[in-house]
Amino acid sequence: PLTPSGSKVLLRVSGNELSAYDRLVVVTSSLFFVGGVFWVPALYAWLIKRFRDIPKDQTKRRAIYASLLISVTALYAVGPHRNPKVGEWIRVHKWSLWKSWLRFFAFEVVADE
Repeated sequence: PLTPSGSKVLLRVSGNELSAYDRLVVVTSSLFFVGGVFWVPALYAWLIKRFRDIPKDQTKRRAIYASLLISVTALYAVGPHRNPKVGEWIRVHKWSLWKSWLRFFAFEVVADE
């Protein structure tokens, strides 16, 4: 890291260099989560289109698609992301994904001497 002369590092968060694996994880998760703005509505529209194209006499198949649509809608409306206890239960901070993102956003707190 580039530390100015005459200063000392007070705190270094995740001072490890970003590995190729970390880059892959950060890029993939970015595409998944940020791209969700585009692919989630597209998936929902595709499911609706597929549901409408199923003939009325195929009730089991229509029921499967209807349950998928209802599940996606319910997950978005009242999903686990709205409850803080879920975050404590799944312990995201222990995942390697979290650690890769911390290495990606590595920073230092520097003080003048």
